[in-house]
Amino acid sequence: MILLKLQQHLYDFWTAREWWKMEPQKGVGPAGVLCLGIPGDAYVMYLPTGGSIQVSLPEGKFVARWYDRRNGVYLEAGPVRSSEWRSPAAPDSRDWILAIEKN
Repeated sequence: MILLKLQQHLYDFWTAREWWKMEPQKGVGPAGVLCLGIPGDAYVMYLPTGGSIQVSLPEGKFVARWYDRRNGVYLEAGPVRSSEWRSPAAPDSRDWILAIEKN
């Protein structure tokens, strides 16, 4: 049952956005960090061991949230106030998804 719950959380995460429009985005995050996105609109990054991340985004107003795939909960990471932005650290050292979306 636990596996089905985890699958449901990931399903809910991806179906809440236009995942079919997302493509790999080079140069948004550091080398080695998987980033998918719709340029200027939404970005999703996977951090396998938590931490913080430096991102380069186009000008605009964005909001960032950490997503815990284990329980399906979002935690606010704050507004993105500049095109060069460092996220606050993830809540712990487990894997986290950072979702940055146009505000």
